[in-house]
Amino acid sequence: VFLDVEHGTSELDVQRFVFDEATGRTTPETFDEMLLALRALEVEPHDFQTVVIDTLDAAEALIHAQVVREARKPDDIKGIEDFGFGKGYVAALDRWRVFAAQMERLRDKRGLHVLMFAHSMIQTFKDPASEGWDRYTMKLHKSAAGLIKERCDIVLFGNFEEFAAEDKRTKRVRGVSEGSRVIHTVHSPAWDAKNRHGLPEVMPLNWDGFFAACKAHQPAPPEELTAAIAGLLPDLSEADRKRAEGYVAKAGQDAEKLSQVLGWARQKVTTTNSATAGNEGA
Repeated sequence: VFLDVEHGTSELDVQRFVFDEATGRTTPETFDEMLLALRALEVEPHDFQTVVIDTLDAAEALIHAQVVREARKPDDIKGIEDFGFGKGYVAALDRWRVFAAQMERLRDKRGLHVLMFAHSMIQTFKDPASEGWDRYTMKLHKSAAGLIKERCDIVLFGNFEEFAAEDKRTKRVRGVSEGSRVIHTVHSPAWDAKNRHGLPEVMPLNWDGFFAACKAHQPAPPEELTAAIAGLLPDLSEADRKRAEGYVAKAGQDAEKLSQVLGWARQKVTTTNSATAGNEGA
């Protein structure tokens, strides 16, 4: 189900959250109205498996409007910049935290996939260690963008696949695109991206392929991970064996943490075996 915040899905065959049953309105008019919709998706019965926010920059406009409305002196404050010294953006960040917490409840308590779209813009990045350069960033205030990126498991940058080609006649280099779209899954100087699923750095913009790649890198069931760790215990030193047992007990049934313990144990065994082989060779 889409929360069509910017009224951009009118030509798509998708389910939209209805904010006003009488008029059929599917675009929220206030940030509070959007929060109520997300709360309803958390607690009310429905068959949706995915909630989509389209877009975050449109949601930010609702947040800024609410901060301005709630200002003590509305006659003096007509926009988010009128608070002075970034105070308006600090107040807006409090609303973003509420929004992020609600999205996490949809994921963790209701089991929904949560997708959030944002437009991009080009900003100059100032690197303390070198000269600055231009990069693509989310079209949000930097504090809001930072919060969203921190709270997401995956941040993708999507664009057209483009490359440089030399014109044989003029010898001039020009940009060429065949119209195919790709997603970038890891950080680069040109854009922000990250993922916790070991995804390929560049992938076609295709949902089936993306979801299959995520699923392929999910941890094994906790029972399998625990058994694999147990199989490595005899090859560990006594100190590392006790650490591994403590890590397993602390991880419980958390497959992601158990997979990290398994990786640590395998590295310890490999290091120990390499050291032993080196000693034997000496």
